[in-house]
Order: sequence, then structure tokens, then C-alpha cells
Amino acid sequence: MLENLAKRKKSEPVCLLKERVVGSAGENQFLLGGGVIAKRAFSCLVMPEIGDEVLCTADGTERLILAILFRHSKSECAISPLGNSEINVTAKVFSVSALKRIEFRSFGDFQVDVPLGRLVMNVEDLFQTARKNFVQLGEQLLTKAKNWHIRAEGTLVSDSDNHIITAKRDIRIDAERINMG
Repeated sequence: MLENLAKRKKSEPVCLLKERVVGSAGENQFLLGGGVIAKRAFSCLVMPEIGDEVLCTADGTERLILAILFRHSKSECAISPLGNSEINVTAKVFSVSALKRIEFRSFGDFQVDVPLGRLVMNVEDLFQTARKNFVQLGEQLLTKAKNWHIRAEGTLVSDSDNHIITAKRDIRIDAERINMG
């Protein structure tokens, strides 16, 4: 379409139209109420659905959906860039809020980098699962809990230059064999 616009004489108009999506005509192509097929523009990140009222541009050769003006259904809003391209957001502050739940899914890696700041989680319950390795590295690792239960099905190794175990009341060591020294 941009090539068509570049070749166009200055007197030829480009029209903006309000249309309704009535069907799908292939990947990123939609049948509009006027019986024509429109492609989704690169800048239209929200995937159109049947019944959506959309803003289109028409230049006589093709139509592009520029934006979704109104959605009659209560379905989800799917943000989907053309060609599975990446989405990068750069801002001084980036905030995501949800009234019910936030989900992140990746079939590959998921990385969070905060090299000069803190990563703070404030939750009621925290569950972490690793199918293989779970590694924690840091200069200091502090844990405070009312009760702390560690269970290893294999071997539990605790190793340090200085090891301090204190209890206000009881220390119980129970095994078939205990080696000290």
C-alpha cells in the first residue's frame, strides 16, 4: 500500500471508513460488511474479531484495518503483532495491573534482569517448582520462618567454614549412626 501511496498523484484521496468485521478471510485478512477484504495494518496490534467495528483506510486498490473502534462481544483482547514479531516496551515506569490474575507463559526461557535494583515479591503464598535444578546464589541468604521443614529424598549436605546451630530448648539428632569429629 505504501508503494501505491508513493506512486499516487497528490490529488488522489485516501479514504477512512468505519466498517464491521463479518468474517475471516485468511491469516490477518478479514471480510468487511461491504463485502471487501481488508488486511490488518502493522500498527494494529489488537487482533480483530467478527463483529468488531474497525477504522479502515482505502486507496482504491486495497483496504487496511488501522484500529478497532468498538468490540460488541466481551471476549478477551488479544495483542498479536503481525508476523510473530517481537514487542518491546521502553518507559520510565511500566506497570501492569489486573483485578483477578496475571499470567506469563513462555515455551522457552523467561528472564528477569534487575542488575542495579531490587526484585521484591509480596505474596500470601509462594510456590516454586523446578523440574531439574534450583540454584540460589548471593552474598547473604537470610530466611526467617515460624517453622522450616526441609526434606531431601537423597542426601542433604550443609557445608561451611563455621557452622552454628542453636536452639532455646531441644536439638534432636536421630540416625542409625552418628559420626562427630
